[in-house]
Amino acid sequence: MSYPIETRRGDRFCPMLVGTDGKAAGAVLAVTATAADIDLTTIPALPLGSPTELLKAHPNVIGEEIILQADGGDVHVIFGPTTTSVRTTNVPDPTKTGTNVVGLTQIIPNGQQMRCWIPPGADTAGGPRGASSPGRYLAYITATGTAKLRISPSNYT
Repeated sequence: MSYPIETRRGDRFCPMLVGTDGKAAGAVLAVTATAADIDLTTIPALPLGSPTELLKAHPNVIGEEIILQADGGDVHVIFGPTTTSVRTTNVPDPTKTGTNVVGLTQIIPNGQQMRCWIPPGADTAGGPRGASSPGRYLAYITATGTAKLRISPSNYT
């Protein structure tokens, strides 16, 4: 079944927007052969200066579709609910193979993009939106050398 382009959510995307403070939504991370991670609740989905109702509905990229892009080298990624899940018990390891293996990663080849939806998890009182998301933390690594991982919000509906 085909749909008009305006009804296919995956075909809509939002370019990296700059807010009234000159800062962009999303993030660009330096990636090395040493694993690192980031809390996705700290990455804004919209820039400062966006309408208040949108900022309240989309304070970060959790619960959103995002685009991950590797620049300068292949980037290996994993998502998890806690820092321990991506930093201690399941550190991403580009050399791992197999099924149900600790450290297994998803690869984003140099110059390629991966679109993914970050599940929101249950609402938690007093915490940031997405505090209980099973994909709250993103760990990343290169097999060798350095690269950049660009994280861009894809859309806001």
